[in-house]
Amino acid sequence: MQIKQIYETAISLGLKNDLRGQAVIEQETVKLRTGQAEEIYPDSLIISGRPENKVKKILAGIDVGAVEIASAKYYYKNIDLIISHHPLGAALNGLPRVVGSQTEILKNYGVAEAKIKDKINEASLAIKRELAGDNYLKEFQLSTALKVALMTVHAPADNAAAALLKQTLKNSQTLAEAVAAMDGLPEFKEAKKHGFAPFIACGEPAGAIGQICYSEITGGEESSPAVYQEIANAGFKTIIAPHLSKKFFDAAKRAGLNVIFSGDITTDSLGLNVFLDELAKNKIEIIACYGLIRPDN
Repeated sequence: MQIKQIYETAISLGLKNDLRGQAVIEQETVKLRTGQAEEIYPDSLIISGRPENKVKKILAGIDVGAVEIASAKYYYKNIDLIISHHPLGAALNGLPRVVGSQTEILKNYGVAEAKIKDKINEASLAIKRELAGDNYLKEFQLSTALKVALMTVHAPADNAAAALLKQTLKNSQTLAEAVAAMDGLPEFKEAKKHGFAPFIACGEPAGAIGQICYSEITGGEESSPAVYQEIANAGFKTIIAPHLSKKFFDAAKRAGLNVIFSGDITTDSLGLNVFLDELAKNKIEIIACYGLIRPDN
């Protein structure tokens, strides 16, 4: 596969599992068909490398920085492409736009747009201000100098993780049953060997799980604590979150929501593996590192 084909596979996977609703998906699909794929998920981009280059071996991880890029060149052999889940470079600068998409995600869940739009926009602008001090050229320049192609796949993998967890938990009636179902996934089994397991952060194990909102899994990162009361007002009882900072967790608790923590590394690995499994079907060798849990790798 060429780098551009791998990238388009990621974007297509993201659209297949997008939480923003069918109307938005159809609009974004037009961009994919007309060569504007980079506009769909701006936190997921080809950072360096020629798009037409062929790929036989990929080094994939959750967090990739300068040290990891250097090790890819000098420790691992014949790496054609590095894939980072968490955005860097130009993709990190695109993160605020993805956070802004949370309005559409929650609107599709039935949350009143007027109640959340301004708060989410404020959060998006705050992240943009924060990123103004970031060194966004470091990884691009290093990977270019070392002649190693670099790509980020963030929102598409998160969308896939949300879809897979939704499928996994479809028959769960209680919080305990939901945690047990997650425990059965290969990535979570592997994480348990390293001391992590999903857990109920707020709520009783025997409590009814009710309607589950998966918006915390995708949409870039935390936006506004104000969204949790609106999620509860829309009829949701439980949220699944990789993690929440204290301010956001406290807001979810005040809103009366059950909270299950699925873990950042486990949840990110879950979604990225859905994408990497598609690449493996094309006989591309995948080497997992830098936090990626890829069972049997």
